[in-house]
Amino acid sequence: MAQYWLRALVCASLICWAFTQTCQGASMQLNAHLNLAARQFLIANNQKIVIVFPAPLSAGGTAVIAAKTLQPISDLTTLTLDTANEIYISSGPVVALDTIKVGIQSPATYDKVYSFDGVQINGNGSGLSGHIGIYYQAPLHAQAVVTGLAAFIYETGTEKPSTPSPINYYTLNLFQTQYIKQPTSVVWVFVASEISSGSVLPFNILNPAPTRVVLKSNSGPQIGGYLAVSLSSESPANIHFDSSINAFVNGPYPTSE
Repeated sequence: MAQYWLRALVCASLICWAFTQTCQGASMQLNAHLNLAARQFLIANNQKIVIVFPAPLSAGGTAVIAAKTLQPISDLTTLTLDTANEIYISSGPVVALDTIKVGIQSPATYDKVYSFDGVQINGNGSGLSGHIGIYYQAPLHAQAVVTGLAAFIYETGTEKPSTPSPINYYTLNLFQTQYIKQPTSVVWVFVASEISSGSVLPFNILNPAPTRVVLKSNSGPQIGGYLAVSLSSESPANIHFDSSINAFVNGPYPTSE
């Protein structure tokens, strides 16, 4: 009987460990299928594929462009989303249409809290379940900074970038602790022009396909309607670009195309 309970305990521990790894550190892949008409549209309109993690929202109800790919030149573009946890610090403040540049980054673990002393991110202690905490303990009169989670998102087969892309942001004031909730596995995928990775967008200008929105700014960036895609570490998600609505839809192209 004792051996039975020991085996059950070990089995439960392994299941728990596997679940934690899947949620916190697994790589996921997204296959974006683009036929000739789709590629011609993207090139003609200078559109790139972009990704947003919609939940949890960033400060002020905004979203951050987590990745922007090169214009596809083949029928299939596979993106790797390495969700190993990174926490970052950037100079602030940030407002809509700004671009966040990661200044300091550090691996981090959920349920832990870290501290930023104005120079580097240090150590960890017990925190809030399902969150990464960051405490700002710098000299008096230090300016507020920007913090958040970041991920490595890149085209499969290319070199992994040295700096991750921010996926959300929060203003961190001196002697304040910010708890950042673990993102969901759902991403929004759409096409856009004149927008960089790390760009901060008002959440209310993002709309589901087939809506298209033109931002009111001097440079005139343009955003297509998004497709919500559920990612998994077990198998790649597949989407294809529909030129008739200038947006992605689920699944590969029908076999007749």
